[in-house]
Amino acid sequence: MKRAVLTTLAIVVALSTVLSITGFAIAETETNPVEVDAQRLGLFIKAPAVVKAGEPIRIQIVTRPGERPVPQAEVWAINLNSFTSDAALTADVATLTQANGILLGTTNDRGYVDPAPRINREGKYLLVAIKPHFDPGFAMMKVTSCIPLNLRAPDTARVGQTITMTVTGPYWEGIPRAAIFAVPLTITPDNTLRDNSYDQLLEDAGAYADLIDDPDAEAELKAADPQAHNRIMEMRRYFIGFTDSNGQLNHAFEKAGPYLLIAAKRGYIPDFHHIKITGSQLNLRAPHSARVGEPVTMKVTDSSGHGVYRAAIFAIPLLNLTDASNTDIDRLLKEAEACAQMLEQPTVDGDLTTDERAYDSNLEIRRYLIGFTDRNGEFTYRFPQEGPYLLIAAKCGYAPDFHVIKITRLQPIPDELSPMKVEEKQLVIKK
Repeated sequence: MKRAVLTTLAIVVALSTVLSITGFAIAETETNPVEVDAQRLGLFIKAPAVVKAGEPIRIQIVTRPGERPVPQAEVWAINLNSFTSDAALTADVATLTQANGILLGTTNDRGYVDPAPRINREGKYLLVAIKPHFDPGFAMMKVTSCIPLNLRAPDTARVGQTITMTVTGPYWEGIPRAAIFAVPLTITPDNTLRDNSYDQLLEDAGAYADLIDDPDAEAELKAADPQAHNRIMEMRRYFIGFTDSNGQLNHAFEKAGPYLLIAAKRGYIPDFHHIKITGSQLNLRAPHSARVGEPVTMKVTDSSGHGVYRAAIFAIPLLNLTDASNTDIDRLLKEAEACAQMLEQPTVDGDLTTDERAYDSNLEIRRYLIGFTDRNGEFTYRFPQEGPYLLIAAKCGYAPDFHVIKITRLQPIPDELSPMKVEEKQLVIKK
């Protein structure tokens, strides 16, 4: 039906002139107004294809060709849902708009409809631009109560690094004053929450965004449902700012770890994005060999050389050095990192994980945890059994590191003469 309406309307308005091509552009062009010329030009409507009901709509009319602003052009909106038959399209454009359209306004010297119009009723609309001596312009517009947001941000960043988050609408137009939240994720091996947890966070973020600019609504919610009010207001802890006029927000995270970013705005459908904030690369130093029962001091530092407090140390026995393949070490590093992250958040346990097998492997590597570094980044341990060990240092927000040590019952060979150095270098691992 609607397709027939558009087709018939195009035929009617053609008359003795050539219709301008319907289109839409977000970008705006600022040039001098056009003067009525002997050469007949077409009108072109610059407007968003999707708008929220009741919000101001930025519409500009320019010439086609040339894209010069056109003043004193009328812009009408025809609700396509109002047509019951194609017979309503038998009139010319002027009569059609007068009978079925809503006058949105007249353009100013820069070609903009001023003041910016609003359309309160949802539906699909045909915009029509009219001015004497010009071919009319047309554009389609959808008016809806809920527009999905699109949140774009990097997948990873470092502590202190400024990142840009961008919130756009369905046609990549920036959404100003969208609230952005950064929720620290409870760590599990797959770094995920259950779906209902995501849904609750998105719902609470959207509700908080609704209350930010409406103190009366907050007071009403508090009186009606104190429990829901307290839960929603918890999102205040994670609020990091509003987007600017271009739909962007710059932010630098102070703490490492994975976060769930949420963008929300009143009347819009929230969106989310995962980001992992990393600290520096850990550096694990330890002897290459030692005797059974002998104190072995391990030192864990960051990239600046400072000791790292409460870094988890794992000692995984190896039958021989050939067992430590690149694939196995990569897997163990990831498991140790996930386990270290869980140890920093012990209250959650495992009920938020969506991968029980990964969680079980995480618990398995926990058997090899031998301790944590002190405030100087040091940890001393006496190995009770001989054999080669893979030492791993891991901490939430840091890239883990590893070291191979061989425990013997005999007097160990000095480090500078130890063949362990040669064997360890054969493990080509990207840190």
